[in-house]
Amino acid sequence: MRLKDLLKYDEITIQCHDNPDPDAIASAFGLYKYFTLKGKKARIVYSGPLKITKSNLLLMISELEIPVSYVPSKHAKGSASSPDQNTPVSSLTPEKDFDGLLITADCQYGQGNVSRLDADETAVIDHHNGVCELPLNEIHPELSSCATLVWKLLTAEGYDITPDRHLSTALYYGLMTDTGNFSEISHPLDKDMRDTLIINETQIRRFVNNNITLNEMKITADALSGVSCMDEFKCGILKADECDPNILGIISDMALQVSAFDIVVAYGHVSGGYKLSVRSCIKEVMADEFVRK
Repeated sequence: MRLKDLLKYDEITIQCHDNPDPDAIASAFGLYKYFTLKGKKARIVYSGPLKITKSNLLLMISELEIPVSYVPSKHAKGSASSPDQNTPVSSLTPEKDFDGLLITADCQYGQGNVSRLDADETAVIDHHNGVCELPLNEIHPELSSCATLVWKLLTAEGYDITPDRHLSTALYYGLMTDTGNFSEISHPLDKDMRDTLIINETQIRRFVNNNITLNEMKITADALSGVSCMDEFKCGILKADECDPNILGIISDMALQVSAFDIVVAYGHVSGGYKLSVRSCIKEVMADEFVRK
């Protein structure tokens, strides 16, 4: 799929996954820039039970002037229009949320980490493993970030990112955060994007140094100090107090650096249930396969 294939739609909504991270926001921003340049009515949205509260994300959105909006999902648990438990899925007739095209960025429509929003047509742009039955899709799990995939798609259309320092900085930060400060980069395209983007290094430092609040640091410390281990699987399990779900990713990333762990599960209560962050550093165990098992 090429981005130019989607230009037949006049209205394009780009949806990040619930509790969006820098990679999701950066990827959506790149798509937004392309479609608005082409004269399309584009918007960036996210949904789910929680609005963005993480300090580095709020700073990123503000400083890079990213127009992202929160949209409550009509299918969210507890919403007035959410279906009853006993309602057959086949009998649901959801109303359309948006005209035109909906693109899920850094996630796949219908999966558990993205609230359901509906439009006339849906496309997927993602870098995670998964089975996508939608005809409009571009999925590259070999890439370390969705930002890299968007950069690849923009480059293929001849879109010159160089003059746009905000977009360059966003894409760079998206890759940086999804790869543990570039420690997990392996694909040549990831390296090419990292090395060719002209970024605002001062802004990157500000984002990095505004990653967690003092209270979130205490939550992280408590989770790390209370870790338990499934020795048979070299799996660390950490329970965190209620927090922004992205903090669970920070906790699991830190725990994965411990020599005793090949796999880490960090979890905590969020509105409507529990959020899990799963990491693996061995090729024999893929995180998504581990979750399903």
